[in-house]
Amino acid sequence: MGYVYACRGGDSRGIGSLCHWATDRLYFDATAIAQGEAPQDKRIRAGGMVVAGSVQRAEDNPLNVEFAITDFQSTVPVTYQGILPDLFAENSGVVATGKMQGDTLSLEKSWLSMMKITCRQKWPNR
Repeated sequence: MGYVYACRGGDSRGIGSLCHWATDRLYFDATAIAQGEAPQDKRIRAGGMVVAGSVQRAEDNPLNVEFAITDFQSTVPVTYQGILPDLFAENSGVVATGKMQGDTLSLEKSWLSMMKITCRQKWPNR
């Protein structure tokens, strides 16, 4: 099971610093994943910006989506099966939970939420 949290604006550093679940020991940015630091077949959280032009839907099933996230140093491909949140867009920040399968972060049967709203509810003064 995976999760994708999406927000408009900001950058991947802001997402990681504002949200407590993004700072646990299983959080990896794109550079750490690209360097092989993320474990295979174990749930992790990865954060970054959705790369412009990377969102692709399968022709036979539009619920199968591929996109890439970046921390502006490295890029990681992501596969996802499900309905994307309304605020999910290219050049938007995400924190995604899933499992590494090779060099791809795989998300499935995901619950989606808007990261910005969640963070504001937890820290209303920020």
